[in-house]
Amino acid sequence: MAGTGLANQNIGQLILSTLAAYKDVPKFEAALDFQEYYFVDQVFRRNNYQEQSGTQVEFRCVLDNNGSARHTRLFQQRTDHNKRDLITRGVVPWVYADAEAVYEAHILTMNRGESVIVNEIKTEYFATYASLLKIIEERAVGSPDSSTDDLNPQGLGHIFGLFAGTNYTGGFLGQRHYYGDGTNTTSLFGIDSATQPMWRNPAANRTPTLDAGTMDTMRYLSIISEFKTPNDLREYYSDRNMRRRVLWSQNDHAAYERLVNLGPDDRNGDLNPFRGAGVTWRGLQCVPLATMNNDTYNRIYVVDFSYIFPVIHGNWWMREDEPIRDQNQRHVWTVGIDCQYAYGCDNLRRAGFVLFNPIAA
Repeated sequence: MAGTGLANQNIGQLILSTLAAYKDVPKFEAALDFQEYYFVDQVFRRNNYQEQSGTQVEFRCVLDNNGSARHTRLFQQRTDHNKRDLITRGVVPWVYADAEAVYEAHILTMNRGESVIVNEIKTEYFATYASLLKIIEERAVGSPDSSTDDLNPQGLGHIFGLFAGTNYTGGFLGQRHYYGDGTNTTSLFGIDSATQPMWRNPAANRTPTLDAGTMDTMRYLSIISEFKTPNDLREYYSDRNMRRRVLWSQNDHAAYERLVNLGPDDRNGDLNPFRGAGVTWRGLQCVPLATMNNDTYNRIYVVDFSYIFPVIHGNWWMREDEPIRDQNQRHVWTVGIDCQYAYGCDNLRRAGFVLFNPIAA
């Protein structure tokens, strides 16, 4: 390669050494579909993802007490003892995602100057991660496409149960977990809410455009679910409160700002030290998500990520291969990135609640 002095057999080492140094410096400025990857940047990092191994994700929860408590008299004996297994086991299949950076020797070496070649390597690497993070972000609030879809994760859109019919008051009604094609099931992670009433989340209908009535319903669901909101500045800044969020579309976020700017609001504004830069509801940060703008059911999630959590495989999360030379195309080198992950929930009643447009019964 006379133009650059770079031999074809050295391209792999150049890619490896360039990327090793590049990971520790600022990335490119880029115009992407999402200017922020909330789930990747916040939920997976700040909210203490779990790490597991094995062929599937497993967790345990207790959905009942043992029923042994009673009022008694002095010296009254027990005539029987009731011992039963109260542990309910949830199972989630792993999902797999990958991407690859592709480098072609002719394209690299046709560039003159070392800096141009290095920039070509960095650009492809950046674009590869952008592609991978995009599909993780898009699917985090979604559902599998159908009951037979084993490619996509069971995100928030599947974890939070909905109901058919109309109920603007709400209650522990969320027991139907919807797929992308509109079908649904009462079973989530192998636990059936039809027979386990404690495996149902609070849910209610909402108006198509966010209004005061919808905010009243949110308040009611927060009360009946005993959803914890901060009482003072110490709790507001706590790590636990950082795991609690209101997630909704950008349209809902704008509508909420209009509501609270009309007069006295319901945001616990005294707990928000950055009133101009952030919007809160009852001391919880409100996060507008572009991925929810076209949600079929126009959902609002109030979530505690202490109970809904991402799970990554200890050996297969953002795992990068060394540059590999293609056997059939000798001028092509690739760097593969693999992810193996899922989402779990070990207490659906305390994980939060959902509001959504009515679904025809």
